[in-house]
Amino acid sequence: MGDLISMVPPIHIEASTGEKERRERRRRRRNVKEKKKKEEEGRRRKKSIGFQPDERLIPFLELAGFESAALIRTFDLRYDLISALVERWRPETHTFHLPCGECCITLEDVAVQLGLPIDGNAVMGVSSISRPATFCYELLGLSPSVEKFASLRLSWLKANFEYLPSTVNEWEVMQAVRAYIMHLVVSVR
Repeated sequence: MGDLISMVPPIHIEASTGEKERRERRRRRRNVKEKKKKEEEGRRRKKSIGFQPDERLIPFLELAGFESAALIRTFDLRYDLISALVERWRPETHTFHLPCGECCITLEDVAVQLGLPIDGNAVMGVSSISRPATFCYELLGLSPSVEKFASLRLSWLKANFEYLPSTVNEWEVMQAVRAYIMHLVVSVR
């Protein structure tokens, strides 16, 4: 009987080794799936290039009527939700077709959500400025180089006005307020 047992190959050892390999493969697949899921989530959620205003800007933003918009500051873009809304948008009627019915966004909706005043003269149209770099310098105290000046980029505004030195005077704070308002208006276009 002892000879018969010694002749039988140790199946349980091979099975446990095979089981370990299968577990390892499953663990690797789970890790790959989790990594892909995180990457996909990262593609769907992208931080805006917004920046928080310096505390010294807040009183001037309040005077200009942008206090609520300044509080919004940065946000996450949910590309999956934006895609869902784009699919339901009907350009012929300028409405969203939702399961509950048609929905349109009005100026009043935007004003209530952002807390912006909507009374007064409308700001619209395209203006032609003969020397945009000079005009930018007069308003902001800085300007991109004349050769590279085609339009203001949000990244340029952020790089130059996100952090103010502690020694700024009131005029420089006003220039930073103008830059921040430009950033707010341009980033929602």
